[in-house]
Formats: sequence, C-alpha cells, structure tokens
Amino acid sequence: MFSLLDLAIKPSRHFRWFHQGCLCVAFFALVYSNLSLVWLLLSVGVVVCLALTYSDPLVVIRLVWDLDRRSMKILCSNMEWVLVNEIVSIHLLPGLCAFKVKIESGKTVSISVFPDSVSQSEYRRLKIALQLGKMELASTATRN
Repeated sequence: MFSLLDLAIKPSRHFRWFHQGCLCVAFFALVYSNLSLVWLLLSVGVVVCLALTYSDPLVVIRLVWDLDRRSMKILCSNMEWVLVNEIVSIHLLPGLCAFKVKIESGKTVSISVFPDSVSQSEYRRLKIALQLGKMELASTATRN
C-alpha cells in the first residue's frame, strides 16, 4: 500500500480556537456563578494564570511511520528523535486523529493531528493507517 508516512505537524488553528473557547466558557461560568467577590477574583486569576502558562513539554512536530517495517519515530519540540515502542490507544473523531504512543523511556506521549495541521492527502493517509488497527511495532516484539 504505502510504506512511509512522513508528517510534519504544524500548529493547528482548530486547536487554538477550541482551547480559547474552553477558556471563555470557564471564565463565563465563573463570572455567572454565585461566588463571593473574593472567591470570584481568585478563581478568575487561576484561570488566567493557567491560560498564560499552559505548555505541553513534549510537543510532536514530526512523525515518521514506516508501515512495512512496523517502526515509528517522532521528533519532539526539544529536537530529539525518539523511537516509539507501541501504539497504546487510537481515537478517530471527525476533524481529529488522536493517539497515544509509548516511547523508549517508557513515557506515554499523546499525539493530536487536526486536518489543518498537515496536508489533506497526508491526513487521509494517517487516518487510513490508524484505521488498520492498533499495530504493535516491531521494536516491542524483538525486545520481548
């Protein structure tokens, strides 16, 4: 079928608008709640601080998945290539491909790909590859 899936994942406008919308809903929920003025100001301050300081330490900016060899590696925001041991979970939603992978160090990394993060053909190829199922990568089989 297709052997190499090489995705350069760009920042998504859809995610940014979704994140901003969630913050607005939280802000208005606090404003229209029946909290005293002190608790209201404290809660709004916490929401604003969380919005300003939110950062994901391991943001995946590139994904290379060789389907024939059953191997995957990701390039994180710290500019290190990391080998993936297995795909833990896959969630395919309209307008979002989200999956979790377990990397060499044993940590689990979440990867979310929105349609505007990659080209349309790359997004379609990723969805098809993920629909093939939860594939255990070859590195896990050789280590056991």
